[in-house]
Amino acid sequence: MIALIHRTTLLQTLPLDENLITPCDELLPGWPIPQWAEDEQAALPATLTLIYHLPVELHTMAEQLRQALAVRGCQLTVIFHDAKTWDGCPALASADLMMGDRLIGETPEYTLEQWMRCDPLWLNVLTHPQFAHLQATLDAVQRQRDDASRAKALLGVVSTLMDSATLTPLFNYHYRISAPPGVNGIRLTPRGWFDFTEAWLPASSGEEAGR
Repeated sequence: MIALIHRTTLLQTLPLDENLITPCDELLPGWPIPQWAEDEQAALPATLTLIYHLPVELHTMAEQLRQALAVRGCQLTVIFHDAKTWDGCPALASADLMMGDRLIGETPEYTLEQWMRCDPLWLNVLTHPQFAHLQATLDAVQRQRDDASRAKALLGVVSTLMDSATLTPLFNYHYRISAPPGVNGIRLTPRGWFDFTEAWLPASSGEEAGR
């Protein structure tokens, strides 16, 4: 299944806006995904269930995957969870495949570690003993003395999950900010955040009149 997604043109032919997403071969820079060879003879189950949540681009991905599996004799039932998280999603427990997104930001190792600790997804992907083992492993990662050692240990954890096809990245988003460079003297920083050191707005006319 993972080889079908990554080693065929499925990701490259998504009918989405140009430059919106880019198929990825790394979970994080320098953290490559396994290189599986697609086996055209590999048997797929007769039926599978996929559940996914926002963003909207995953609508397209789900439909493309449904069509690709149908060609190979597998009927994919697609369920959309209309939210940005898995909280309060009863259908998650019965799904075979899950798709969602994760905003990594500027602290990628910390974000991934917290995701594996806190997201209800993992209690449905893993058995209880497997989940307990994952938490114990993450505890051991956090006991490493320095950032570099912790990052290396965390890479080992996620590499194991990717090797077993429990986890795989699909694509990266390329967001662009469409906004004027400044409003009322407040400027955007290069990363898009307002420069709050200059966030001084003029008093409203009512406040001025009451002085």
